[in-house]
Amino acid sequence: MKPFIDFKTYNSTNPMGQYNPEFYPKTKHHLGSDFKVPLGTPIKAPCDGVMVKAVFNSARGNTGIFVFTYEGTEWGLELCHLKQLPSLGIRKQGEDIASTGNTGSATTGAHLHVTLHKDAMV
Repeated sequence: MKPFIDFKTYNSTNPMGQYNPEFYPKTKHHLGSDFKVPLGTPIKAPCDGVMVKAVFNSARGNTGIFVFTYEGTEWGLELCHLKQLPSLGIRKQGEDIASTGNTGSATTGAHLHVTLHKDAMV
């Protein structure tokens, strides 16, 4: 498995803004991880897999679901706030599958929100 972003572009000293509870009325907490990266940063396929869903969500913006199998377990990689809706289809490990953006109402700046779902339960 390979990283899904080039961590040389990840700004770990300036993480995303303060937690805003109005963004999470149901869960009361932030599910997933945010990576502050420049707008348009390529997102790579961590393994061979399939982009199975591309939708616009008012809070999460342009969102893609990439499904892959790693060590016998199927995973769903949910990617949010993308610059554009990703195209559906098969991708090989290391290929670009999307690019980072700043879409949706639950964002305070360009970043990638990622949630990894075991058994692809997205």
